[in-house]
Amino acid sequence: MDADILIDVQRKFSTVKMDTLVTGDEFDKLEQKYRALRDQIKKLKDVLKAFKTIEHGGIVLKTLNEGLAKFVGEKPKEGRNYVKDNVYDTANLCFLGFSQKYGDSKNSELCGDIAQKFLLMSKQKHDLNLILEKIIVHIEKMKVKAGEVDIARKQMQKFQFKGELAKKNVLDQNKKTILTSNLKMIQILKQIKSIL
Repeated sequence: MDADILIDVQRKFSTVKMDTLVTGDEFDKLEQKYRALRDQIKKLKDVLKAFKTIEHGGIVLKTLNEGLAKFVGEKPKEGRNYVKDNVYDTANLCFLGFSQKYGDSKNSELCGDIAQKFLLMSKQKHDLNLILEKIIVHIEKMKVKAGEVDIARKQMQKFQFKGELAKKNVLDQNKKTILTSNLKMIQILKQIKSIL
């Protein structure tokens, strides 16, 4: 059995308290802050992606339609719930059509004004989507860093466990193991701080 797996199993079933080595309050506070941030990253990304495609009928319909189109080998077709153009452009075209068909100038002017408002909304939504895309790219980078932190946290737990076992005289080479565990935990703690 791999040594890391053995340590994981021992740690899960051990009654050794993990309270006497380096981590302390500083690590606990840092870990709580990290876990809260990590858990919010995915939620934030999902919300932003959904908001980014809301004018097309939402991300689920857009993704499904594009996936089916790739599978079939055709371009995405407009459906009842998914529109290729965004709803603002579609509304703009509808109101432009109404403005041209109305004979009286009052209704024609009103529809033309509404069409312009939808055109402006479409442009602003496009600009917002560009900003959201940059934010999503940044969130992806944060997810990679979160993965690095998770690996470091797991290492930290292993080193802490080894140190605690050594302190309780459960392992050989007690002093060397405690010192090594403390040094490695300090290095990992610095790594986690640099990522956050």
